[in-house]
This record gives sequence, C-alpha cells and structure tokens, in this order.
Amino acid sequence: MPLTIDGTTYYTTKEAAAELGIKWATVRDAIRRGVLEKRQLTPRLNVVPEPALAEYRREHLGQGSQARRLDPGRPISKGAAYARAYRERKKAKAGSVAAPEAVQGEGTSTVQTAVGNNEHDACTGDER
Repeated sequence: MPLTIDGTTYYTTKEAAAELGIKWATVRDAIRRGVLEKRQLTPRLNVVPEPALAEYRREHLGQGSQARRLDPGRPISKGAAYARAYRERKKAKAGSVAAPEAVQGEGTSTVQTAVGNNEHDACTGDER
C-alpha cells in the first residue's frame, strides 16, 4: 500500500516494480545508478515518489528489446527474407535424404542404405 507524506505518494521498491511492470532488482539497480529518485525513510527502507515513477516510465521503459520488437504488419528486410529462405531450403534438403530401409530377405533382416548397396547382416554384423 503506497504511503502518502506531505501530499506526495511514495511506493516501496517492490510496489514500484509492480507499478512499472518490471522486476524489483531492476528498480533497485535504477536507484543505485541514480536514474530513479528515492527517499530513504530508514536505513533499510527506500521509497520512490510517484512523480519519479512517471518520469522513469516515460524516459526509460520501452527502450530495450520491447521497443525493438517488429510490428507484424511491417514488411521484413531483404536479409531476413534471405535467412528465412535459406532455412526453408536447408529444411527441405534435410527432409529429402532417404532414411535407411529395412529389407527382409531369406529369414535374416538386412539394412540397405540410400548411399549404396552395402548389405550388413543385422544379427551378426558380418558383411556379405
């Protein structure tokens, strides 16, 4: 619950973090760096005034990866389109390689690979 002192509302660091939608450690670090104003009520209790929260929200939030997220309607760059096509080609190539097939013959199972006609006795591992 926020404190009101001399007409100004103050939030504890935990409340300030909840209000800003960030982690408590981020609020603590902002106070240590001097980016976020604080008032020290006791040696272990820092409170943040409401105007300082509004200023921090306006100047600092949305500057990180949240602001760099792409708009879904925005066209992708040539480099991103090339990378996407490359991954699709690589995926298609990996899917076109045939897996070894098991072939039944004369009571013993043998494995025939797509690379050549090497037949190995599956039971003993001897070559024919």
